[in-house]
Amino acid sequence: MAKKRIVGIIIAIFVVLGVGLTIWAFQSDSLKGKLAGGKVSSIFGGQGVVCADKIIADYNDALAKDTYDEQDVLLKTLLTKVESTPNYESDATCQFIRYKAYQRQGAISKVKDVASKLELLVEDGKYPSLNLDNIESMSRIKEFIGRYEESEAAKQAGGAG
Repeated sequence: MAKKRIVGIIIAIFVVLGVGLTIWAFQSDSLKGKLAGGKVSSIFGGQGVVCADKIIADYNDALAKDTYDEQDVLLKTLLTKVESTPNYESDATCQFIRYKAYQRQGAISKVKDVASKLELLVEDGKYPSLNLDNIESMSRIKEFIGRYEESEAAKQAGGAG
């Protein structure tokens, strides 16, 4: 009976040490570069700090308004705030907010530009916050752009005939 207890305690110690060492390795980035070609973010990170809680709350509050016009005004104001924030270019959350604001405005050239920047950030392991309402994957963003381009091509083909 005592042997089983000792073996159980030893196993528990190894489990605790293993979990602790794994967390330490990810936090210290000592595994970065050894896994997935260096594209592993810390399990506690991967999101920027430029567009953090306050801007995310403003974005979500804007989308919660009753009318499209109210939402539009608040998103335009937020867009100006985001683009005047230092280092917004390197923050995936900022880029996603810009994408949604330009999408709502119908500014497709800016949507494409922002989507390209966002994709580069995602490929680098930097992701928009999952606390954003109406968050979209990169494949969904590309799908939107593709549908828009198809629609524009169909309009031009219809107008040319």
